[in-house]
Amino acid sequence: MNRTVDNRKEEARKIIVSLNKLNLNPSYPSVKELYNLLQIYINTGERLEINIDFSEINKKIVGVLAKKTTEQTVVKLQNLT
Repeated sequence: MNRTVDNRKEEARKIIVSLNKLNLNPSYPSVKELYNLLQIYINTGERLEINIDFSEINKKIVGVLAKKTTEQTVVKLQNLT
């Protein structure tokens, strides 16, 4: 079963809340790019794989914005290797 627009908005909201707790906001180009992908995800409902270099803090943003309710939506910070 696919996520509804409301489900996708809720998933995006959880990600934004987590970013805010880490003081990461769209003033960083990498976070702004993630926000743009979240907006696309909400509007289209397509499954998106995230892989954004976040060199300002020596990390990258990786994860999946899942289309199906059976797949977990996950976005995390990972060390650059």
